[in-house]
Amino acid sequence: MDTPLHKTTEFDIIGMTCASCVGRVEKALARVEGVELAQVNLATERATVRHGGEVSLERMQQAIAAAGYESRSHQATDSDGVPTASTRPVI
Repeated sequence: MDTPLHKTTEFDIIGMTCASCVGRVEKALARVEGVELAQVNLATERATVRHGGEVSLERMQQAIAAAGYESRSHQATDSDGVPTASTRPVI
């Protein structure tokens, strides 16, 4: 469950083709300071990231890009489901 200090952000991940890709994206996101949990689903090509409020969307997207993948973010939500960040593609 999210708390006001914790948010969940979802990203579409473009370019994954196998389980190794999933592992690379999860590791890259897990290395971002403030990220508590990163789960990536190959079938839906989506990453779900639980993080502290201080983690920027740009930093997470940079980590995904450094792992070799493109991403598009969806709105982050707080514990009440209220959007807390804008949707921005990073290519």
